Amino acid sequence: ARPRVGHRVAIDERRRRRIRAGAAGLRDGLAAPQGRAFDIALLAEYVLNPDFKFRGGYRTVEGGADNSEVYNFAWIHKLVLGGEYSF
Repeated sequence: ARPRVGHRVAIDERRRRRIRAGAAGLRDGLAAPQGRAFDIALLAEYVLNPDFKFRGGYRTVEGGADNSEVYNFAWIHKLVLGGEYSF
């Protein structure tokens, strides 16, 4: 399991809509002489009630290596959908 460094920003906390948005816990990065990798997601979350939450947004993963043995880079874009049930 990789370590997580996260940051959550609440943009809209209105009770009627119950929408929260921001960088919701997915912000990782690592750079070294062997290469680099970054993982960033921007998500919006809808709170149906205290037990049900739904989220969706955009996630990008970028990274690779450029050294004397390997040259390889990738940049991946994804649409993310998810849900959470608490009991």
